[in-house]
Amino acid sequence: MSSTKAPVVFRQLADSLTSVSENGFFYHLVKALSDILRVDHVLLSRIDSQRGIATPLAFWSHGAIGELNAHALKGTPCEQVVTLSRWRSLLGVNERFPNDARLDELSAEGYWGIAMQAPDGTCLGVLAIMHSSPLVLPVYAEDILRITATLGGAELARQFSQDNVQARLRGKKRALRLMSRRHDLLMHTGSEQQLLQAACNLAVGVGGYAGAWVTALTPDAASDDALSIEAMADEDGEAASWLSPAQLFISRYCQGLAERALQLNRPVVIERPNDETLPSGVNQALSVLGAEQVVALPLQYTDKQYGVMTLYHRQPGMLDADEMQLLQELADEVSLGIYSRRQQQAEARIQHAVTRIATAVSASNGEAFLHQLTVHMAEALSADVGFIALLDEQDADFACTLTLYVEGQLQDNFAYYLPGVPCHKVMVEQECIVHKDAAIPLCQPSCPVGDIA
Repeated sequence: MSSTKAPVVFRQLADSLTSVSENGFFYHLVKALSDILRVDHVLLSRIDSQRGIATPLAFWSHGAIGELNAHALKGTPCEQVVTLSRWRSLLGVNERFPNDARLDELSAEGYWGIAMQAPDGTCLGVLAIMHSSPLVLPVYAEDILRITATLGGAELARQFSQDNVQARLRGKKRALRLMSRRHDLLMHTGSEQQLLQAACNLAVGVGGYAGAWVTALTPDAASDDALSIEAMADEDGEAASWLSPAQLFISRYCQGLAERALQLNRPVVIERPNDETLPSGVNQALSVLGAEQVVALPLQYTDKQYGVMTLYHRQPGMLDADEMQLLQELADEVSLGIYSRRQQQAEARIQHAVTRIATAVSASNGEAFLHQLTVHMAEALSADVGFIALLDEQDADFACTLTLYVEGQLQDNFAYYLPGVPCHKVMVEQECIVHKDAAIPLCQPSCPVGDIA
């Protein structure tokens, strides 16, 4: 251990840091501390308190630069330093922390650590000295450690501030690119599926998300088939294979996330997926994907829900208020694109129907006119059945078909009982729309099927 006089030691520390570059500051700091106090190891680590991880920034061991991997804080001397600001064990530290394998690897017997703090008192890192025999230090050792930790904390705070400024600048540039590109979605994509895929590619390629996918909603489908993934992209490629591990996990486990966003009718944000309100499979899938933050945004326009766009980051702290507004604008743009394309399809279908039905006018006689009108009407609307019926003049409770087509084939006409069936509502209310189970009323007791001719 060092026996150098205190004034000489402080001059030695000052001289060793006078001409240090920014990139080598931490390594000069640990080397100077090792030389002055003559200890085997000096470690300077950055602390992520939220995740409970210490990441070595500089390590000096036995007179040379060493390498150490990031490690969990729990069950280590560093955890004590973070909690208490300073902590030491002059001997037997490896016995006090038997689960810290690093202490055994370094044959550490003595340990002294001090927190490196930001101006507001936040712990940014830990500076620690270790020795293979009990620590015997001069009286000024604590002052040296405190001064060195203060210098290290100031440099860490400066780097954090610089990183934050650069991150904000990158975020603003990225937001500008995302805003300029999202307007191209409506103009330069063709089909609805191409629109959804382009939106996912944009979120990953420009937005910087690790993955994005769109779950489409089909309201008339059975509950198990109502939600299906229609487009996806991830950072490993523009479009993930349908057999990729990511796609398999997402398609199997993440439907519950889309259901929740649709049910709440608002964006759902998950921080570090471990949400007890979500199915365990969803949390498992997001954990396997390495997702730190997930956001699911409903796609809707004029109260009509089309599905959910889901995105995830592998870094925490990315979904601030500005980012959420940007994502909402992207979701609105996609929703408008879906609406406009479906409107165009509906208009084209109506135009086609009008054209097909109009051809019936050229029929040579009334019966041919009715046949052509029925078959063209059914084809234009993609209907399985089409018919025209006339009320029975003798009994208003019965109607007789004049023309009937089933799957494009002309069928024999028949009479049927009106009360209790959709056709009766047409007579009363001028029109009737039944979205499903239209055949059920035909089987009710009020309908004497046996009396139908």
